[in-house]
Amino acid sequence: MFAAKSPPLALPSAPARTLNILAELLVLLCLLPLVAAAIESVGLSSGQSKYAHWWGTLRGWEALWKTMQLASLATLVAIGLAWVLVTLTVHCSRRWAFPVALLSCLPMPIPSSTLATTWIVLAGRQGPLGKVLAGVGLSVYSIPAATMILAMRYFGIAVGILMVYHLRSLACLPAERVFRISRFTTALRLRLQPAVRITAAAGLIVMLFCMNDHIIPGMLLITTYGPQIMIQYSALLDPAGAAALAVPIAGVGMGMVILALLLGRRCWSQTEKTHVEQNPPGSPAQRAIAAALIAIILVVVLGAPVVVLAQRAGSFSAMGQAVYQARRQAWQTLYCVAIASPICSVFAAVLAGRWVRCRQTGAFTAVPLVLLNLTIPATLLGIGGIELSQHWPLRMIRSSSWPLILAYVARFIPLATLFFFVIWRNDSAVRNPAAKVHGITPWRTMFYLTWPRRRASVLAVTVLCGLLIATELEMSILLAAPGEATLGIRLYTLIHTAPDSVVSALTLAILALVGPGIVLFMFLLARVQTQRGVRTQ
Repeated sequence: MFAAKSPPLALPSAPARTLNILAELLVLLCLLPLVAAAIESVGLSSGQSKYAHWWGTLRGWEALWKTMQLASLATLVAIGLAWVLVTLTVHCSRRWAFPVALLSCLPMPIPSSTLATTWIVLAGRQGPLGKVLAGVGLSVYSIPAATMILAMRYFGIAVGILMVYHLRSLACLPAERVFRISRFTTALRLRLQPAVRITAAAGLIVMLFCMNDHIIPGMLLITTYGPQIMIQYSALLDPAGAAALAVPIAGVGMGMVILALLLGRRCWSQTEKTHVEQNPPGSPAQRAIAAALIAIILVVVLGAPVVVLAQRAGSFSAMGQAVYQARRQAWQTLYCVAIASPICSVFAAVLAGRWVRCRQTGAFTAVPLVLLNLTIPATLLGIGGIELSQHWPLRMIRSSSWPLILAYVARFIPLATLFFFVIWRNDSAVRNPAAKVHGITPWRTMFYLTWPRRRASVLAVTVLCGLLIATELEMSILLAAPGEATLGIRLYTLIHTAPDSVVSALTLAILALVGPGIVLFMFLLARVQTQRGVRTQ
């Protein structure tokens, strides 16, 4: 006769309040390495600032100019290749959009040193392309070679952004038909301008990744700011000088991301209101030509280096021997992955949940600030981690692998948070109302209702973070404890000390170890995409 009074749906439960507080604290903890590096750069701990050494003379400006020059050239090549691939894919079959975008991003989970090694073997003096490059007066150790390798590594970012935009904009606005707007006006204002904006946004993101990759330029003997930081820190033992060089360039990267978000947001707001129609595909001959060109591009980017490495390695026994000799580094890599990737996934889920709830209710949150760790060089986080490990309580673990593991977490939590936010942002603001009405506890609701629909995305992010942690090199070089090197460090060392056959065998072994993780991530991501489509319908 008397109905039980349920708590108001607008009030957060005790678990929700706990997670909200935890999320804000996690943002602060993730930003501590950046703050520590900034303090080190101004000389508060060492007593002297190195900004005048770099930016009061031409040293820093020359490093910045060389970095921007190489990153700009690589971005132009990546954007051109991405537009070609996106146009061919959409013209051929829209069902191929998701697989092609995933295949284009495959070079990114592979270590930069591995990709640089493959192309050095392919285009070196003894490689198949070495004589061709020598005939036109080029070498693999040059800016054009570094430009092409960086473009092929990061063009998948542009493919993903442009693919989504292209699919959402393939339509005619109803006003074009009602008011009989000319084709020239339609092409200029409704097609060209938004395409230029989204291309610029994608180019800025690709350029940021090219700027922050110093392994490929360093291995190809191109002096960008990344190798300068490593020389300043490792060879000259000057962390303040290294941080003083990195902090202003990190500010440039943050400005690029802000500009990219502004351009992309305006473009998305225009395409969201577009009525999408199913345009007929091309003729069978045109589709066959487009499919052949897509296959050629992906084979050149993904397959050619693997074939050359297999020829240089010689046999499977050489790969097995390379893995056996690197078994200690392999176990160390797996140890770091097993600890850091679940931490990244769990903490990122907390941050993304807080971000989604605040977005739906209009409340303030500091969670987006954690994305700053994606815009800054990895070496800057490494320097900040070293500075923090010299103080209590991290001083007790500075001789172990934990400073490196915590640096991995600080680096990749922002990416996992962004991944979760993109997938979960359209969830209902009033979730699971029936469970609240019937008095089901929040923890049971989370376990039986929330977890089943989000577990695929959580597992996908865990695998993705594991791949990125296993292939990270910049922070590993700085923070790895003595005798606890990772596979990336071993490969980076062998490149300068071992024959090509040994390097090729270890490179193929790393690709073989990373391959199943990439396949699993693609499967989970396809599962997430399918679930999102079902919920949308």
